[in-house]
Amino acid sequence: MCWSWGGFFDVANRQAKVANDKQLSLSPGFWDDNTRATAILKEIKVHEYWINLYNAVETAVEDFAVLFEFWKAGETSEEEVKEAFDLAIEKLKKQNLKAR
Repeated sequence: MCWSWGGFFDVANRQAKVANDKQLSLSPGFWDDNTRATAILKEIKVHEYWINLYNAVETAVEDFAVLFEFWKAGETSEEEVKEAFDLAIEKLKKQNLKAR
């Protein structure tokens, strides 16, 4: 699931921008303006970095949620749930620090 929060958390728009810019990079004459082409490729890398960071946080939170449900049903240990929770918190903190 990909939420649209606006700002730099707007992953859906970042994904669309990456797809559009990658398509643009395949067009004839893309490298005619080397400065512009380089700037576009750099922008793609920045967007992909934030998308990957967001996806890592989302996955960690979802993993925790699933394990928590398993724990409530008695199908996993509290230790496993705590490890998943700690990992999700760690990834959230990492994203928060990089967002500053």
